[in-house]
Amino acid sequence: MRNYIIISKEQADKIRGRHGKYSALEPVEFPDGMFGIPERLIDDPEFDDIKDTLKKYQKECKVQDIEDLDEEKGKDIEKDKYYLSKDYWVVKAKQTKKFKPEKSVRLSARKDEFIINPNIAAFVDEEKDKTKK
Repeated sequence: MRNYIIISKEQADKIRGRHGKYSALEPVEFPDGMFGIPERLIDDPEFDDIKDTLKKYQKECKVQDIEDLDEEKGKDIEKDKYYLSKDYWVVKAKQTKKFKPEKSVRLSARKDEFIINPNIAAFVDEEKDKTKK
């Protein structure tokens, strides 16, 4: 399971940085401007200095298991849920529907179905174009 606590930019800025003796926390930006941090950090002694804050976020914010988006077989996707894409990292579904893979259409072109970080999409698409040449 990949349970992530979904937090705002302000909350991410509050906990970003070095913690404990050996660790640092860099919340991951999601395509809609929200950020994710692994829920398991709450039990990690390296993050004891922000444990109360993490528990507060866990109670007040959305916690979601980030599932793999099966881009080859397809599956049901749910509106406003985050998925881990093979190439485009975290994407967010814009609608609830049966996700049907289309080999000739890149996920980044399916703007009616997903929110994808434009910088990541541009980089991945550029790399795919290079490999086709």
